[in-house]
Amino acid sequence: MAVQNALKRPSREQILEFLGSIKPFNELEPDKLRRLADRCKVESYPKGSLILARHQSAINHLRLLHQGRVKLSLRDDEGKEALESFRGPGEAIG
Repeated sequence: MAVQNALKRPSREQILEFLGSIKPFNELEPDKLRRLADRCKVESYPKGSLILARHQSAINHLRLLHQGRVKLSLRDDEGKEALESFRGPGEAIG
């Protein structure tokens, strides 16, 4: 579950700067980048939160990490966790 409004929402300029530093968004025309920034939703998750679950979470948007790290892992039928990778700032999940 996302913790909404737990942190102050970044300004439009901060979102523009962040998106403008990440491929492929850094190749967008300024007007298109501004429109994208205006549509961004900011979410925050406490450490250890389950953000997406395979075959259970609808994926209808892209999540970009601004701060922190996310561990991507899979569980087998017995519940054992296998590490797939980590994602950090500027990387996507979903």
